Amino acid sequence: MEQIVRRHGHEIAAIITEPVMINCEVVLPKPGFLEGLRKITEKNEIDLVFDEVITGFRLALGGAQEFYGVVPDLSTFAKAVAGGYPLAGVAGKRAVMDSGVHPLGTFNGNPIAIAACKATLEALEKPGIYEHMDSITDRITRGITEISNRLGIILYCSHIASVWWLQFGIQNPLVDYRDTFNVDKDQYQCFRILCQERGLRLHPWRGRFYTSAAHSDEDVDKTLEIAEEALTIMSKAG
Repeated sequence: MEQIVRRHGHEIAAIITEPVMINCEVVLPKPGFLEGLRKITEKNEIDLVFDEVITGFRLALGGAQEFYGVVPDLSTFAKAVAGGYPLAGVAGKRAVMDSGVHPLGTFNGNPIAIAACKATLEALEKPGIYEHMDSITDRITRGITEISNRLGIILYCSHIASVWWLQFGIQNPLVDYRDTFNVDKDQYQCFRILCQERGLRLHPWRGRFYTSAAHSDEDVDKTLEIAEEALTIMSKAG
């Protein structure tokens, strides 16, 4: 990035990134990466934009920027802010937001979506909500990891806050996008179908999931019970 900015900085208005690469097989930012982007953009008067459509309100009330302590110039958010209702938003520093550009949208000011947003934020602001979601998610990932180790199935299962993922065929975290091609997606489909037949619906084509404040320890128990049944069948099938 430093090399690109050195060569083309005069042509670059903004650098846009998903602070955690979640809209694929999950890849966490390397230590110092986001901080490095912030330093480069500030030095060269380039706006830093975070795509927080997924990370917003899932990693923390303030999104990935609060979680990692790196504040961009602009951020984009989507329906997580309204508990799933159709709503999106752009937020940022006053100097950028006061540029005179008005974002148009079909649901601008929609009273139902705004009411859902207000209710969602009020719920997320309650003490202990994010700790609860993190605890629930940690139980799931630790449970699946223990089951897979016991059955001898190669997979990597981990989480960040309320986002968790399941990647077959690897045992270490992914480092960059190229690593996503090492994930065994056929095994995931087998696991997904076995789980769905037993009442656990997972993402149809990617092993990335979210927990919510509504999930309970009983939900985790049921999830691990079904996951163990599915992984046991897979282990016997070879």
